[in-house]
Amino acid sequence: MARRKRILLICDANLDKAPRVRMAYEALKNDYDFIMAGYKAAPFEDVEYIELPRKKKPKRRNIDFHLSWPSPLRILASVFIKIYLLIFAEKEDKRPLIELYYPLLKDVSCELIINHHLATLETAVRLKTEKQVKLISNLHEYYPREFEDQAIWMKYEGPKITAICKKHLVQADAVFTVCEGIREEYLKEFGVDSIVVRNDKPFAKLNIQENEGPIRLIHHGAALKSRHLDKLIEAIIPLKDRFQLDLMLIPTQEDCYEQLLHMCESHEHIQMIEAVAPDQIISFINTYDAGVFLLEPVNFNYQMALPNKLFEYIQARLAIVVSPNQEMARIVRNFNLGIVSEDYSSASFTKAIQTLNRENILGFKQAANQHAMELSSEKNQAQILSCVKALTS
Repeated sequence: MARRKRILLICDANLDKAPRVRMAYEALKNDYDFIMAGYKAAPFEDVEYIELPRKKKPKRRNIDFHLSWPSPLRILASVFIKIYLLIFAEKEDKRPLIELYYPLLKDVSCELIINHHLATLETAVRLKTEKQVKLISNLHEYYPREFEDQAIWMKYEGPKITAICKKHLVQADAVFTVCEGIREEYLKEFGVDSIVVRNDKPFAKLNIQENEGPIRLIHHGAALKSRHLDKLIEAIIPLKDRFQLDLMLIPTQEDCYEQLLHMCESHEHIQMIEAVAPDQIISFINTYDAGVFLLEPVNFNYQMALPNKLFEYIQARLAIVVSPNQEMARIVRNFNLGIVSEDYSSASFTKAIQTLNRENILGFKQAANQHAMELSSEKNQAQILSCVKALTS
């Protein structure tokens, strides 16, 4: 039997928590063999795995015992602390990622490379050139403006990211992006067009659940300060008579999680619940009435956000209420899946939630059920397979 063509997939993340990696695997596993390089072994059968090293980031020490001291002593202590940390604190690994990744991957035999995230692109381009193979770059964000809400990042890191895009993106034989808005931005700024491969979820064979009593809302995802989930809680606080909100959050930023938990404690109709495994989310939330997401567009990627949770809401056959972020609003409106708030304020979101009733919830759930196959990852998998076959033929 002839050897199947091999794909080297590079992703600077835990492969068991990378939905777009899983999507590529499901699309290509019947026709290609995989070598996957990442931070944690891929949870797939018959996949060769190469562990990538993580760059060491020193833990930040919040030394504040001296802040209440009188001014002269406080200044002297601050100088001493800075000198101490400069000499004894763990140093950050500032080596380029290519120096860490390339030695581990240079001897891999393959016919195609797929890199995920911009951080792995430089390594992938070098390997592509040396091995004379094709390269697909799978971009999850618009990276030059990923943290544009942070002035220091934009001043020092933004130009570096832009330079990488200008130098290396044109060397990819195909590029995948997550939505139309981000595709258009890469095309406008770098002249690189791409194939939109959304974060759709596999088709779930679930039934619509018709409930009675208070309308049950669900939001799940990461607890991140930049998402301002406190505004979502504020939007639901006045609605205790008709609505209940469950927040199923991962404590990505523990202080943010604790703050949100504290906000919920004084409101019986809002609660934090334990998170379930990613592959259980859709079946678990199927019993709710509506999935909600209020996301303030503090940066370009948030404005263009088309997150996994939106497609999990669809496969769970839920009504959906979202803020007017361009791509989320487009999907919800085009398929009549729910309600889009007028703006990003808590008050506007409260108003949008209040329009929900048993009759329109059922209509939105029926629309989700009608379009669940169309908005599933099966279409994306066909796109991926077609592209890969064209490049490896």
